[in-house]
Amino acid sequence: MYGHINNASAAAFVNGLPFNAQWDYNYSQQIYLSTDISGAGVSPGAITQIKFYWNFGSSSTTWNDLDIYLGNTTQSSYNSTNDWIPISAMTLVHSGALSSLPSSAPGFLTISLLTPFVYTGQNLVIAINEKKPGSSTSQSWASFSYSGARSISAMSGGVINPTSPPTNNVTLGGSNNQLWLQAEFLAACPSLNSPPDTASNISTSPTLSWSSGQYTANYDLYLSTSQIDVNNLAASAKDNSYCYHFRYVVEPLISLLSIQLIFFFRTLILFI
Repeated sequence: MYGHINNASAAAFVNGLPFNAQWDYNYSQQIYLSTDISGAGVSPGAITQIKFYWNFGSSSTTWNDLDIYLGNTTQSSYNSTNDWIPISAMTLVHSGALSSLPSSAPGFLTISLLTPFVYTGQNLVIAINEKKPGSSTSQSWASFSYSGARSISAMSGGVINPTSPPTNNVTLGGSNNQLWLQAEFLAACPSLNSPPDTASNISTSPTLSWSSGQYTANYDLYLSTSQIDVNNLAASAKDNSYCYHFRYVVEPLISLLSIQLIFFFRTLILFI
């Protein structure tokens, strides 16, 4: 999936986001609404790349040391200059210099994520901590405007700690950067058919069946009378016990992460 989050009727250019090159250090957060993300054609999945469009401005030598965080959030706006989303609620997806930079503006600032970020379908927050000392002339980044404040940014002459953002030189914004998102579909959970979870009096020769989930390549199935074995993915043969645990490991078409489901059933007791 590839989507461009923008409001064409309110497209513009902004100086202070995703950072302000006229200051030594910057920290910003931008909230992208789930409706805007889905409207751009991006569904819940694993985000593998984000892009910003750099229209004009100074060289990257004064700002190319970035910590970039992504997070799923229910927050939809910023109500005050201390209304930051906690950094503990986000995932660090990049730290350090970016290797893929345009030699000069205009061009895309591309951030490829070594570990994909799982986007759940909520609002998305992107936080950027610019850590490289030095300042330069102003820059221009593709943006779009809206009513309210869905961005917050802080500028400082000293290093900013995102776990305790500053309260001085903080700006609430009515614009966000235009965002290009690349994401991959996640494998969907299967639907259990039989035997039902926690069922009793099941035949001692049961048939295990399920309906396939979307974007799934194949399944590994583990069956054991020991829940510990199943938790450890150690399959064992049937024994004389009548309580069984079974586990599906769902392998996606795209090898990002797997889904694991555990169920339980009891068979009939045979008296010999």
